[in-house]
Amino acid sequence: VSEVRQVQKVQPVQPVKPVQPVQPVQPVQPVQPVQPVQRWTNGKWKMTRYDNQTGIRGSCAAANAPAARRWPEAIEVCRSPGPRRETPDPTPLGRGPIEPAAFHLTHSAFTLIELLVVIAIVSLLATLSLAAFAHAKSQARSTECASQFRQFQIGYACYSADNNLRLPVNTAAPDQHGIWRSTREAWCGPSNATLPEDDLNLREGSLFPYVAALRIYHCPADSRRISGLGRNFTATLAPRSVSLNGSLNGRTNGLQRVIRLMTEASQPSQTFTFVDEAADSIDDGHFLVIQPPHTGTSSNEPATRHNGRTTLAFLDGHVALTALTGHPALIVTLAKP
Repeated sequence: VSEVRQVQKVQPVQPVKPVQPVQPVQPVQPVQPVQPVQRWTNGKWKMTRYDNQTGIRGSCAAANAPAARRWPEAIEVCRSPGPRRETPDPTPLGRGPIEPAAFHLTHSAFTLIELLVVIAIVSLLATLSLAAFAHAKSQARSTECASQFRQFQIGYACYSADNNLRLPVNTAAPDQHGIWRSTREAWCGPSNATLPEDDLNLREGSLFPYVAALRIYHCPADSRRISGLGRNFTATLAPRSVSLNGSLNGRTNGLQRVIRLMTEASQPSQTFTFVDEAADSIDDGHFLVIQPPHTGTSSNEPATRHNGRTTLAFLDGHVALTALTGHPALIVTLAKP
């Protein structure tokens, strides 16, 4: 019996890979010398050191020790010089001082022309602002004065309603010294607006229980000051700036038509009650308006403290700021009950 042997398949021989050539050794880069950086700080030159290899912060490298000893101001070693200007060392490190490089510090400042232009613009803006503030302040005072007159008119109507439609007394007469005062039973008491103690007289008026705030009797735009023994010679604001139409239950002197009752007024919306009186005209609380055909006697003058206008309250309850300057017939017309 012949023995059959199976011949195994021989694997092919793998080709030998070529040997990679040995890479040449890269030469060692020499250590770069420390480049000094010059900075102008606090009026003197300061040297800043930077080590490209070690990046030491806060101390010098060993190679830089001679430089640190020679230049004590080289105290900072930064990792990155940043935007600062670098100047090469003109001498070998540690063999001599570093000469300052050509470094010019530019100063930005205003020129004389620019400064004058800025001052002119600021002055112009300040002038415009002051004018706007003054106008706003004047408008606020006018509004406050109109509000006070409205309170006067409400108190006036309440007094008339409580007294069978009879109007408050508005008579006046000279006292023993020849000073014109309202009578004691008048709406403002024995008042004379030129006296410093007039606030005490206002409390005796028949209208004070209805208008009990003394500040309402004074116009916010009235800067008139008076002084006397009653105030220890200290000048104070005048207590009263408002007067009442003499045709409304005033004194019968033949110069004006007088009514006693609210129902006797023919045109309540055209008849004023309270008026803001001028500083050189006001005395008692009776505002006299001479009516035709009488002539030769001067009337009291309305104030023009609100941009040439006068605050008026009317019998029907409304309040208005009216320009009366240059219109003498208008005040006569508005005074007729």
